[in-house]
Amino acid sequence: MYLECLNCDGESVNSEVKLKKKLFCDHYDKEIRPGPSSDVTKVNFRYTIKSFDYDENEKIFTVTAWMTLVWIDSRLSWEPSEYDDIKTIHMNIDYIWSPDIYLYNAHIGSGLGLCHAVDCLITAKSKVACVMPCEHIGHCSKGVYTNWPFDRHYCSFMFGSWMKSGEQLNFNEDKVKVISSKSRQNNQWKLLGTSVKVNEGKYDVSPNETYPSVYLSYLIERHSAYHIAGTIVPAFILMLCNVTVLWMIAEGIERFMLPFCGDSVPNSVNYFKDSHIISVVLLIETITLRVFIRRSTESHAYLWITNLVKTATTNRVGDFLLTSSSPEAEDVTDLVENVKKLSSNQMIWITFCKLIDRVIFTIIMIIYIIMFMSLLPEDNPTLSVEFCATSMKPLEVLKTL
Repeated sequence: MYLECLNCDGESVNSEVKLKKKLFCDHYDKEIRPGPSSDVTKVNFRYTIKSFDYDENEKIFTVTAWMTLVWIDSRLSWEPSEYDDIKTIHMNIDYIWSPDIYLYNAHIGSGLGLCHAVDCLITAKSKVACVMPCEHIGHCSKGVYTNWPFDRHYCSFMFGSWMKSGEQLNFNEDKVKVISSKSRQNNQWKLLGTSVKVNEGKYDVSPNETYPSVYLSYLIERHSAYHIAGTIVPAFILMLCNVTVLWMIAEGIERFMLPFCGDSVPNSVNYFKDSHIISVVLLIETITLRVFIRRSTESHAYLWITNLVKTATTNRVGDFLLTSSSPEAEDVTDLVENVKKLSSNQMIWITFCKLIDRVIFTIIMIIYIIMFMSLLPEDNPTLSVEFCATSMKPLEVLKTL
């Protein structure tokens, strides 16, 4: 222990060593709360956010912060004039009494928060201040996606004493603060605001005791250049195309049709049109397969389906098509157990649906390759001449020469 290294029985001429021996060798017990047992130990709480991250899939909010705790320990006081005018000393938090402040609503598996043991500042007037670098992981409520990609999410942390009631340890409400540091910003999320509130902690199960806590609220908003480029820019271009039409003359046919010399539709337009058609076909296919899977528990597979599945599973082409696309992601043990639970009829329907997926996948891949090739420029373009339609008669054309 530190006190053993301090050598309480030895003599020293160093004033700081003498002071620490006087404070910690004379019946100091870090397990005992400072002051009379009837008094309440008041704690100043300040939470300085250094960086944060948000996992929107798991709704997990991770914060790296400096948690500052300040309290009074009447056992740690001295006259500076007796110790070469020493007004402050440092002592590691592991060797002094400290408030047991933890994160109540921590994410399961992350503990109550990870805070590193640091040296605390102790003044001659019994004030103890510790600034601990911590990492806390908590949950966020359901986000509001109405304004995506500028959606907002609300997260909260609740800190409090793990073992002591409000009659033993409490917070100074006017000294509870949360501060956001701009030293490290998140690339995708922006911290719009924070708020702090001290809950008195009255509960029906313990009417004679209180369990106060500090409630920190965070409001974050998505600010991702990738999402903005994929949504805001196309939306602006569509708006620009629509409003530009209003500046054309009303009788101009360009407002509602292609010009006479441009009756061919651009390949890029055909690409997106055909992609939408493919999306509709895939949606219909998904619904159809869903119906087949439900029928697997109610009716037997048709004979031609059974023969098709047997044929597909007994040749190399079918074996290749029915191979799992990501074998690493599957648990072999669970897969075997699931197969055992399924009847042969259900396995036929499931294999049939899987075969349909693979065949359609192959067909669509070929279609997309052809569609993509149409977007590439031609290496040897052929010269074609098109004549614009005209309402002039041949005689009128000759007169213009």
